[in-house]
Amino acid sequence: MCGPEGDNSPSHIAVLLAWQQPHPVLFAELCYRQNQSDAFLEEYREVLRETAEFMLQFIHWDGRRYVLGPPLIPAQERFDPRTVLNPGYEVEYFRWALRHSAILLKRLGEERPDFIEAADKLAAPAQYHGLYPAHENCPDTFTQKPFNTDHPSMLGMLGLLPGEGIDRKTMNDTLDRVLKDWDLETCWGWDFPMMAMTAARLGRRKDAVDLLLIKNPKNIYLPNGHNAQADREDLPLYLPGNGGLLLAVAMMAAGWDGDDGSFAPGFPNDGSYKVKRENLHKYI
Repeated sequence: MCGPEGDNSPSHIAVLLAWQQPHPVLFAELCYRQNQSDAFLEEYREVLRETAEFMLQFIHWDGRRYVLGPPLIPAQERFDPRTVLNPGYEVEYFRWALRHSAILLKRLGEERPDFIEAADKLAAPAQYHGLYPAHENCPDTFTQKPFNTDHPSMLGMLGLLPGEGIDRKTMNDTLDRVLKDWDLETCWGWDFPMMAMTAARLGRRKDAVDLLLIKNPKNIYLPNGHNAQADREDLPLYLPGNGGLLLAVAMMAAGWDGDDGSFAPGFPNDGSYKVKRENLHKYI
């Protein structure tokens, strides 16, 4: 949502989004896995440090824990920013990135216990009725529009992210509830790969592939490869959909930290698929 000079795009939403802030830490980890180079980390030391410093200053203490928002607009852009508190995906991404920025900087001899402490004291994702809601102030996530539209980003806590503190049964039930009650017509191209990654980590291999192939107006790929977003004339191509598809397929083929150790752990292992992979590294 920024131009080459770092200026915000003209949007009343972009200035209140926070879910993209940890991206440099994730990119750095994935690049480090490729080359194991301290020289690479040194090149981006300041980016890593300043990214985590921003997150540390963006969260705030409510007397018993660190929290995110308000004001905040989560990846699911369906809420009054004045009401949003601790959206699950953002909270878990901040937690992971604060911890991991400390790990990456420690490889360069720089200790940042303040990043670890903040991650440890960051609010836990809310749960209501055995499900993960969009955010702490939204118990009606799955029963009231517009809360059950757009990106079901709470699923990203275990899928896009490793979900170290996420309850697998609760996430499994949340995925089922999304598939049952979410308005999937309002989803975007990257939502289906995201859901596939969640299904894969939950061991739901067939569901993972089915979600990649789901029939939906936003999950259409044209002959030129573009992920057109239904009949929207302003979005004949949607690169987040392409990127999501590539990330999900690579993760399902190469595996992820803490997978079951089998070959291509995101694909069915009943003989219905033959998977070949080359030069892929495990995902986080």
